[in-house]
Amino acid sequence: MDRTPNLGFLTVQQEPAGWIGALLITNHWGRPLEFHITSPVLPSRIQQILYGPTWTAYVCGEVLAKALLEKVTVPLNFVITDIPEVVANEAVTVPLLFLETNPNSETGIPGVCLLTTDSCQLILPQSQTSQEQTIRNLLSTLSALDFAEPFDRLREAIRESRRLGVTARAA
Repeated sequence: MDRTPNLGFLTVQQEPAGWIGALLITNHWGRPLEFHITSPVLPSRIQQILYGPTWTAYVCGEVLAKALLEKVTVPLNFVITDIPEVVANEAVTVPLLFLETNPNSETGIPGVCLLTTDSCQLILPQSQTSQEQTIRNLLSTLSALDFAEPFDRLREAIRESRRLGVTARAA
């Protein structure tokens, strides 16, 4: 892997128009390299019935996250997400870390806590622990980075794109 890691920050928001995913790729200083956003995905009533309680995991992980990650053009070392349903997606080939901003909450994500700061924890899901040492080595080079802050930028970018009526066809 590259000595200067590129990180992905991926989130999904439910909006009145549907579910919207956004992905920010940054360099090791937190400067943006790429940004991708999806068009809203709104389930039909039939989809809601057929997918039942698995709809959220399906749309977040298998539809939006997959579509966003397929658009990436720069090498990507790992992706951090604040959405538990994205972490459950086994179709994604890049390592996924879960950002837990409330260490007292129960997300139900079994895994290894790789990093704990004053504001968050980064959790590597149990299904990806074979990459633990590689990711720990990369994280050690990023000690000054605030891993929660890019999600503020993502949410603001989603709001701005809604205001401007801009969405790319990534999903």
